[in-house]
Amino acid sequence: MDNIKKCSGYNVELIDENMRRLCGENQINPLAPFDLTYLGKFYNRYQRVFIYGHGDYGKGIAEYFRYKGWKLDGFVVTDHTEKEQDVFAYSDMHFDSEDGIILALGEKGFHEVYPTVKKELNTGQLCYPQYEFEM
Repeated sequence: MDNIKKCSGYNVELIDENMRRLCGENQINPLAPFDLTYLGKFYNRYQRVFIYGHGDYGKGIAEYFRYKGWKLDGFVVTDHTEKEQDVFAYSDMHFDSEDGIILALGEKGFHEVYPTVKKELNTGQLCYPQYEFEM
């Protein structure tokens, strides 16, 4: 975005506004369940940020990170079967209070994963879609 602004003088705020509008209309499916304003605040709060999930939602959030110029520390998955360098098994990870995790999962996956990560991390360290769930 900075390059577009610097090289063309184009008003990049228009792109950002359009992304937010499309997200609100559920036309950009991987981002639709997330509040992008909150996502930005969440990102700025932590030294390291991971995305739990390497499917459509996770890859969509990662693409948004690239669009915003944000650093992503990797993907976290339950079962590590992928050979990619930036994908880690949750059971192998050690998180501290400076780490944030975005639960980029569909509703079924979210309900399976949330109880586990909630036990090990402060709720404030988690960013997740607003699915209904029992506390």
